Amino acid sequence: MQPHTDPSRVESKLVLYGLLAGILSGIMQFVAVIVTFNNLNYLLMPLPPDNNVFPGFSGWIIKVVIGISPLLAIVQCAFYGAIFGVIADVLVDAGLKASMAALISGVLYFIAFSVIPLSTLLITGIINETLFALMLTHPLTYLILFVVFSALKGPWSKVFEGGPKRY
Repeated sequence: MQPHTDPSRVESKLVLYGLLAGILSGIMQFVAVIVTFNNLNYLLMPLPPDNNVFPGFSGWIIKVVIGISPLLAIVQCAFYGAIFGVIADVLVDAGLKASMAALISGVLYFIAFSVIPLSTLLITGIINETLFALMLTHPLTYLILFVVFSALKGPWSKVFEGGPKRY
């Protein structure tokens, strides 16, 4: 099937909606972690004790990871959001409505980044139920935001659909 060539219909907005949903869900995930655990030290796996080769190195790494982890988490969520926005765009090219394509790709995102890995971690005892529920917030938030952005007209529509004021 040929991609849509009608210039008034821009499917790449789904990629932008996915990117926006990824950024917002990444921010919400970080806020949920900070509110729940009050710091990030709880989430970091203990590093092995320093050896004599690089004394103090593991403490330095922990400080760096804690410092940049919010930004890295948001960038990672934005990256995955854009990828699943492309998947939704391909589904629209195949003939689905934008909202249905967003729902399908959002469910794929939810399964790929929460159901499969988090269930494995829960079953093996690596995480507890509280951390399991907390880690579900990001993919679930992404799914909801992506579907809302693609199905409803809102302030985001003017930003992503607005063309230049002058030609």
